[in-house]
Amino acid sequence: SFGVEIGDSINTIATIDGCFTSSGGSVVLLDATARRVRVFPRDDEAYCFGQVGGGPGYLLSPKNMCLMPDDRILISDDQKFKVMQFDTTGVFLGNYLESSWKVPEHCLPLDSNSVVGVVFDMEVADNEILGFNYYVGRFDSAPEPSVRYNEVRYAFEDPLIYTQMDIVDYCAD
Repeated sequence: SFGVEIGDSINTIATIDGCFTSSGGSVVLLDATARRVRVFPRDDEAYCFGQVGGGPGYLLSPKNMCLMPDDRILISDDQKFKVMQFDTTGVFLGNYLESSWKVPEHCLPLDSNSVVGVVFDMEVADNEILGFNYYVGRFDSAPEPSVRYNEVRYAFEDPLIYTQMDIVDYCAD
């Protein structure tokens, strides 16, 4: 079933933010709302992994995941500024890359050591938002891309100040 319930049932999925089939035939889902990875093996019991928190291997704001050719799962977390590596049973294998500002939010494997990813970023100076940037790059376990395939910059005519920004709740009645 879909939706959020009290507790953490393997059969209740809040959101599907990433999905793939592992080499062993398991369906693997990223449920970013619950901050869990849910694994549905072909011939075994379903299980999940992931814990909320800032520690090694914990998830704060997972955005996407991908399966590398060697069956490592990469999960991009934009609040931790890390792309973390797990095996298919959920064991944390370390960080694929970490940054002091931004990591690619959407990754696709290119080979066993590289991913192509999309980075969306704000250009900020003195608490003013000057514009937005996004680019597609090749990442080889480093926070800066080894290749930038595309970059788009959008500058505001008048910089926005954080305190002047209105927060809009598009889900409100």
